[in-house]
Amino acid sequence: MIPLPPPSVRSNFIRHIHLSGVTPFHIAQTIQSTLVSRLLEYKKETSAQQDPDLKPPAPIPTVLTFQPTPVYTTGRRELQTPLSEPLLKSLREPLIPLSTTHLLIIRKPFSSSSKKEQIADVVQTPRGGLITFHGPGQLVIYPIIDLLAFRNLGAKCYVNLLEESTIRLLHTMGLNILGRTENPGVWLNEGEKIASLGVHLRRNVSSYGVGLNMIMERGWWDRITACGLNGKKIVGIDEQLSDIETRDFANQENWRSSYKAMLENGAAVAQTWVDEFAAGLGRLDRGEKCEESKTTSEKDILSTSEETTKLGNVNGTHWTGWEDMPESVKNLIPLDIRGGNELNISTGGGYVEYRRWKGE
Repeated sequence: MIPLPPPSVRSNFIRHIHLSGVTPFHIAQTIQSTLVSRLLEYKKETSAQQDPDLKPPAPIPTVLTFQPTPVYTTGRRELQTPLSEPLLKSLREPLIPLSTTHLLIIRKPFSSSSKKEQIADVVQTPRGGLITFHGPGQLVIYPIIDLLAFRNLGAKCYVNLLEESTIRLLHTMGLNILGRTENPGVWLNEGEKIASLGVHLRRNVSSYGVGLNMIMERGWWDRITACGLNGKKIVGIDEQLSDIETRDFANQENWRSSYKAMLENGAAVAQTWVDEFAAGLGRLDRGEKCEESKTTSEKDILSTSEETTKLGNVNGTHWTGWEDMPESVKNLIPLDIRGGNELNISTGGGYVEYRRWKGE
């Protein structure tokens, strides 16, 4: 279990929780919703308290990273227009992956499985944007923070920070990418998208975030027009290895093997993204200007609400609260989030002190 930093310095830290392996999507959703609920409850309980010295410590800002089981998620713009039955049928068709078969899929009752045939869930979410895919080989990044707890961090600036953190990460990995276009997400070039963005804000508390394609499993993506963008292509980092500069490496074959292993594991990629995110918060904290996203419309990425939106799994029952969740599932959730016994799955991460970052 990752220990908490001392209370006296917790305001300078963001926590990183990385779920190792491939995590059931609804488990990650439960962790996220619990963290969001704690922040919202804290804001409600302390809203009338004007003296900061009398306020209890706020829940620590957290970035949750993981690779999920296969799932198609819809955005808030699709809540009023359900997916058609023919599309739902096609999304539920079994698929035998070609690129991610080496990644063990966690299945009920949460044991690793090497079963080749996989079926994706279809889940409604309140984030901005339209339908997209998440699954093994993709790093999903969910910052759960109160934007008002950070200096100079408005909604548009927050979207910019998600983009900038992803762009800087990809640059450190040797990719020469375009970055931003008028369309949402992070782009390799004008026609190829390498990371998707979709955010929800409730009372300035963030949820959802970034989906970064590390290892591309094209069969899942071929079923949808990702994020509603016709004529555009979704790509992965693994497909760009031949274009990454390797002249500084004596043994290119060993380098490629190590690089692919890093993508399969995802932990180092996740930690670097969190470091870049913390560095960005540090720059804002020092008063540096936030450049707004080039995306033509906020609704393509961002959605906001004051009340909880009723959502669900489009093709089955899922757990929505502690009362109907089995103990075996509760045991997957970090101790300081749920209470109880120690975590039963492997996690990584730690804490990053964002105010120490000097930036570029």
